[in-house]
Amino acid sequence: MTLHYTSQYAQIELRGDVTWIVRGGYQVWNDLPYAGVGGADIATLWSPEIELGNAIHAPYAMVAGARPVGEGWRTYGQLYLHPAQVDAAPGGLLDQERPFGSDGGVYGDLTVGAELDTTDRWPLPDRGARAEVDVRAGATLTDGALSPLAGAHAELVRWWPATEGVVIGVRGVAEHSVGPRPMWEEGVTGGRWRDELGFEQVLSGYGRIRTRGDGLLAAELEVRPRLFHAELPWFTVDAYASLFAEEAWLFDGWDPGPPLPTIGFGPELLYQRASQLRPFVAWGWRTDEVGGPRRPVPQFGLSVMDPL
Repeated sequence: MTLHYTSQYAQIELRGDVTWIVRGGYQVWNDLPYAGVGGADIATLWSPEIELGNAIHAPYAMVAGARPVGEGWRTYGQLYLHPAQVDAAPGGLLDQERPFGSDGGVYGDLTVGAELDTTDRWPLPDRGARAEVDVRAGATLTDGALSPLAGAHAELVRWWPATEGVVIGVRGVAEHSVGPRPMWEEGVTGGRWRDELGFEQVLSGYGRIRTRGDGLLAAELEVRPRLFHAELPWFTVDAYASLFAEEAWLFDGWDPGPPLPTIGFGPELLYQRASQLRPFVAWGWRTDEVGGPRRPVPQFGLSVMDPL
């Protein structure tokens, strides 16, 4: 049996004045989509024969430490190592474009940053904010050459109750790298948890891990009405509706490319006030050819996080 995708990891967490996390994992894609670099390529409906069929085998390791520095604030540092073996499908888009890192290699970086959390509960807060800002420096070893990279990332999410049973949330995120970025790292932003773009949250209208670029600028709005709360003998269930809209730009170098709007909706279930499940549909505006007229195309997904 061939696994199209698997991601497994083991983690040790040590709590004290400083919280330490040591994580090791392994990712395998045997049908990896590649849709180019930047928004102009992402907005294009490439055929499956062109976009799919690539493979990546990528173990990774991370060591991170975080320390509280005030009410709601903490600082953190993180060492990250991510080697990858890349096999491009013959004749596919990845094989044609041969972006930096398409022959595989080893990527590593050091990130330092600060987080703020004033939310009233987690997950699905009714009020409060989460913010994060960080910088990183790293390098890629590929084809016997070492290529340095620097990047920065900032994010702010804010929730507040609009009326009884309805919560509004907004999110802004900005991220950019300077220096060559290997293609297997272009699907993540910065931050302590290295958010995976196009998977759970940002750019959900453009498909899982199709996002590729040197930077991201995005703003999102969510309206979350509560539908019901059920308290059963052994567990509780809360049901919500989630309606969201986003405008984003995905950079190729310093070119932001075309705007990438998304609208979407779906039910959201919260089990035992701890575990989330959110099936959703999201529309992103795409075209059949580079530079052509765009139209909304639906993407279906199943997430264990909210859109923000």
